[in-house]
Amino acid sequence: MTIAAIEAATPKTTAAHEIDVMAVKALKALEQFKGFTQEQVDSITEAMTAAGVANERFLAEFAVEETGIGNVEDKVIKNHFGT
Repeated sequence: MTIAAIEAATPKTTAAHEIDVMAVKALKALEQFKGFTQEQVDSITEAMTAAGVANERFLAEFAVEETGIGNVEDKVIKNHFGT
């Protein structure tokens, strides 16, 4: 399904629309990713890890604020080890 087809099928203001668009973009990214060398994959993975660690507290605070579940310190630890 293309983004244009999704936009025609769902109202642009719904969460379902946003999820559908993200899924299409993810599938396109997957196709590009399949052609990467191991060195390129390693570089991307290292950048993702660095970004996760650099933002682990912000993401923990955001998650607790958004969901009202858990506590920040536990989520910081989870984010650190998860990245």
